[in-house]
This record gives sequence, structure tokens and C-alpha cells, in this order.
Amino acid sequence: QFIIDNPAAWELAAHSPAVQKHCRFSDHEQLKRPPRGFPADFARLDDLKQRNVVLYRTLADEVFTSNRLQATLVRELKRMAPFVDYLCAALDLEF
Repeated sequence: QFIIDNPAAWELAAHSPAVQKHCRFSDHEQLKRPPRGFPADFARLDDLKQRNVVLYRTLADEVFTSNRLQATLVRELKRMAPFVDYLCAALDLEF
């Protein structure tokens, strides 16, 4: 419901160019149809059909054994911060 009520903020948090360039949504468990009671013509209908909202970023194996690991993780977590902030707002949690 929070996505329907705050679509512009969702668009920035989940579909901004910076997020789309580096991160992906898991589509592991997706509903076949839109959830009951939600508009079938919603622009981000696929997002509403997700059973779990998971944003991920793959990293090359060599990053994990390099001296760049900490800087890489900090950069990637900062990139995902608006997404986490949105989810926290949806759940009325502090971020």
C-alpha cells in the first residue's frame, strides 16, 4: 500500500538511474496477478507482484579478497540507502 500511496518516492528509491545501473531486483517469487484490491494499471505493477522486495548487487569474486573490499561495500551500501530508507518509512521504522 505504501508504494501506491508514495509512488514518486518509490520511483526514486527503487528505479533511479543510479540504482538501475548497479542493482537488480530479485524476481524469485512473484505473484501471477496483481494483489487483490490494487490497480491493474499501476505503472510499477511488477513491483506490487513481488512476494519479497530484494535489491541486490553482484560483486566480482576478486573484490572479496582485495584491499578494495571495505571501500566497495561502503559505496554500494550508500547507493542502496535510499531504498532501505523507503522500506523503513513504509514500516514506520527509523533509518
